[in-house]
Formats: sequence, structure tokens, C-alpha cells
Amino acid sequence: MIKEFYHDKETLAKLASTSTMLKMRHENEISLLAENSSISNESLTLEADHRSSFTDKIEKRFSCGIDTVLECDFNWELLVKPGYSSYDYIISAHVIEHLVNPLTYLVNIYKLLSPAGELHIFYPQRPKFLMIGHHYHEIDDYRFRLLVKEAGFKIKSYIKTAHRKPFLDHLKGLRPFLRYFLDKDAYYILKK
Repeated sequence: MIKEFYHDKETLAKLASTSTMLKMRHENEISLLAENSSISNESLTLEADHRSSFTDKIEKRFSCGIDTVLECDFNWELLVKPGYSSYDYIISAHVIEHLVNPLTYLVNIYKLLSPAGELHIFYPQRPKFLMIGHHYHEIDDYRFRLLVKEAGFKIKSYIKTAHRKPFLDHLKGLRPFLRYFLDKDAYYILKK
């Protein structure tokens, strides 16, 4: 199933900067979290990233506190506050594609997840020839499912999303044209 987020010309006219596009992506991801999780003030929730505006938006939307990882190299470890070793929900948004070692990252998240907990993970999916320079990996469904299985997770659900700009904006070159059809975000909910 592909859930598409279309942005009309009027909306895009207001989006003058990349940070505004990032805000729209955050809103879309938070709405998916709201539809597919029961995050609340009673649940222990970790964002498997450093604190950011996304963390603040999640806290505001769900009226709860969100822990974030301490300063560390995600390729090798995930450090959390002392005394916290088990989380009901872990959220990872657009981190895995930036890591040299995504399997270790997933294994470390697995260790922090409570037995009934869920990992909500977002990452971009695009063909390798559309790869962006600051990504180490563009992970397709097949390879991501292999990573998940190797880390010990089971897939609870999966949604593919597309953030669409007006079609004419994609006629500026071959890569923008191909991105209109091939650039997607994957949203997986994983369990132990």
C-alpha cells in the first residue's frame, strides 16, 4: 500500500526552504505514528537519535516525554540514560540510511525494546542510481527485511509513502522526473 502526500502549488509556494519541507515530512510521519501506535504519557518512548525538533513535535502531539540517545556513534552503540533499559516504543526516523553499520544499530535497538514493545522506523527508499551523497545505504524492501530478520525482529506492518510535489516541478531534469515515480519513504513497525 502506498500512502501519498501530495503538495499543491499554493502549499509549495509557502515552502521556501528545505527546513519547511522537513517540517512537512515530520508532520506526515507524526500522523502515521498517531494512526499506528498507542504512544502515551504512560509508555516509555525512545527516539533512537539525538534530540531534535522532531522529538519536540512528537512530545507535543502525544503529550508525553520522549527519551533520546546520549552522544555516541550509532554504528557501534546506543547509549541511553542510566536506569533505562527497556522501552515500549522506539522511533527511528531517517537514521539508518546514514550509518555504515545498520545491522549493529538494529541489534542495539532490539536490546532496548521491551518484550511487547514496537520499533517504528522510517527511511527513504529509492533506487541506487538516485542515491543521495550523504547516505551510505539506499535499502530496498528485500534487503531491509533481511536486516530486520538478522537483528531478530518480526514485521508487524509496513506502509510505503510518497511525498509528491506538483508534476511540473519534476520536469526539471531526468533525476527529478524519475524521483516522481521512484522516490518513496518506508515506514515499518517491528516487534520482537
